[in-house]
Amino acid sequence: ETVLFNLVSTTAGSVGFMGYGTAKILDDDDPPPEFEFQNFNFASAAEGTAPDTPAGVLDFVLQRSSGDLQTAATLTLELPLGQFEGVALDDIASVGGAGVSALGNGQYSVDFPAGAQQVHVLVTPAADRLDEPDETVLFNLVSTTAGSVGFTGYGTAKILDDDDPPPE
Repeated sequence: ETVLFNLVSTTAGSVGFMGYGTAKILDDDDPPPEFEFQNFNFASAAEGTAPDTPAGVLDFVLQRSSGDLQTAATLTLELPLGQFEGVALDDIASVGGAGVSALGNGQYSVDFPAGAQQVHVLVTPAADRLDEPDETVLFNLVSTTAGSVGFTGYGTAKILDDDDPPPE
């Protein structure tokens, strides 16, 4: 930003030829933050109903990929249910993690604290005894209260079916 000063009067003497001046205000702020999904700690997890198979946990990692680290933000995630062949809400036992809250209809709020580089959204598959294909969990990063959604605004992982087919 440039500021222009004009000297219009004086209490002693006169305003000379150079009765003006300029100054430049330098922006020293970091750009707004950008949020996106990072590589996952666990790209797949078993549903946990086969003998000796504990339920797994899908760990979706959201990162602040650039910008101001000191800006807190609330992110909104959604499971786009019914838009493709994949997971339904009854296939998920829980969605959690620090600062993760359910908003309803497959939407979740995630608090991203100031200074944090990453947050984790943990998804535990619901155990069932149905032999079925593996299911894809897709999260979309819909919005943020500060900054913007980066290039990788979605994350996917698989719930692995661990049930035997029914006897013939």
